[in-house]
Amino acid sequence: MKYLKKRNNSLYYERYYPTSLRNVIGKGSLTVRVGSVGMAETELKRKMLDADEQYSLQCRTAVNTDVNAYAEAEIDSMALAIIEQARLRVGELHNQEFGGLNSLEAADIALNGVATIEEIQDLTRSGEALELKHKIYLRARNLLTQKRQQRRVTLNQLWLDYIQHKGLDMTQPVGKKLQKRWDVFIGITGDQLCTPDLNQDLSFALQDYADQRSGAVQSSTIERELSTIMSTLKLGSRRHTLGWHFTKPVIKKTPKNHRRPLTIPEQCQLIEFCRGDLVTKNKLKYGAVMCLLYLQCGMMPSELQRLDRKNVAFNSDGLVSHIVIDGQTKTNARKRICPIVLENAFISAHLFETMEYFKSTKDSAHSALIQRTLKTATGANDLSGHCLRHTLRAAWHVAGASLISLAMIAGWSSTGAHVSQQMLSYGAEGLSNAETLQRLRSDLAQVFGHLTQLSA
Repeated sequence: MKYLKKRNNSLYYERYYPTSLRNVIGKGSLTVRVGSVGMAETELKRKMLDADEQYSLQCRTAVNTDVNAYAEAEIDSMALAIIEQARLRVGELHNQEFGGLNSLEAADIALNGVATIEEIQDLTRSGEALELKHKIYLRARNLLTQKRQQRRVTLNQLWLDYIQHKGLDMTQPVGKKLQKRWDVFIGITGDQLCTPDLNQDLSFALQDYADQRSGAVQSSTIERELSTIMSTLKLGSRRHTLGWHFTKPVIKKTPKNHRRPLTIPEQCQLIEFCRGDLVTKNKLKYGAVMCLLYLQCGMMPSELQRLDRKNVAFNSDGLVSHIVIDGQTKTNARKRICPIVLENAFISAHLFETMEYFKSTKDSAHSALIQRTLKTATGANDLSGHCLRHTLRAAWHVAGASLISLAMIAGWSSTGAHVSQQMLSYGAEGLSNAETLQRLRSDLAQVFGHLTQLSA
């Protein structure tokens, strides 16, 4: 983690100030103790965020001392830094007397601010305006002597709580995408302290987010992005009793993109392409494996990214027999068993390297590769990964095969059918002779009979 240093059993945030600001600030770097070795990762990230904010504010105040340029939350943050540097806590001197000194006088001594408070008193008597440093000090003094209230958290801290609550892996593409969306939202609101009266500002920010994204993406995409953001805020509101209530922002509906299924000749062209020489060029073999999985079991790139190798079963000939999808999925219905009946040899030869490629690349690269593969194979410019999933559904209805089997293979929940958790727990190898798997394989082979003949 950047700027994190370890000394003995303690962890510190340590960062040098720009050379041009060191004389103004009065020191060369900021060092803040953020915790101890072995502390929870979520708490460490929270402390590092706080220290990073403190660093940014100190650099900013070095070049801009106008009191009006800073929000109340920023004044609070700088005041809290003064209290922490004195190794004190908010509210620690509330109603406390020390050797005849009241709590405010004790605070001035504890914060080494006797000279500062005298300076403030002189300015007040002469009617002169207080400087930024004076306002920060008075805020720290008040925080130290006021009655301790509920734990103070920022919006970014709510996000870290949400990550932990959902068990999200922020190193994976899905986590990185969610982080990017949250960063856009924070760019609108700023990382503010969470208080009950922040409710309206957050409602405006949610609407601003929707307005900014409108026209750039589909309305359904905006709804999906806002769902995560609003879930974060609602979780934080419940956990910290903030009493926030949000209504869904107004989002202009956009027409759904038409995704046509592949024609039978195009399906045949895809199979023939996987058996030719061109497929080995320019990563097209990775796109071809993904297209084959999309076509026969509706598997999406995100599901391939999260696929565990132990969930791939092989038959006696060393070819992929079926794949079990039981990791993180969009819905529980998406946890399923996927028999492989098309191009087993090709998939078996390239599946694991395709998994690694999709894990190491961005979502945008996945979509582009799939589209390029389909265009190279069929010559069509209007095909995407979801067209393959629609092809599976369309072919299934034409064949008149069991809709329950379709739901169990592709993860559609409309029929109410799904693979039980008990079956999934058998693992890929344990299912090899299961009657359910054999029935699914038979139905899938019936649906794609015109292609299995080519694959034979």
